[in-house]
Amino acid sequence: LTLHVQMLTWQGYYVPTFAVLVWLGAVGRGPVSWLLSWSPLVYLGELTYGVYVYHMPVLRLVASAYPPDGRDPDEWARTV
Repeated sequence: LTLHVQMLTWQGYYVPTFAVLVWLGAVGRGPVSWLLSWSPLVYLGELTYGVYVYHMPVLRLVASAYPPDGRDPDEWARTV
């Protein structure tokens, strides 16, 4: 029943559509595949992934070293 209800919501339309678009873009050497394999975009993706992975531990370390306004450091890190 839960799966049926999800298929009637926005998730039921966007998730399969997005999966098909990614699959179509990955097949062959089409324009999407060419664009995503372009060296500057690959470099940007690697750089931003590193920022994504390390931002939360860095925020928590900074918040625990310098607690903002007497609030809980974890709560502050989640709101930033």
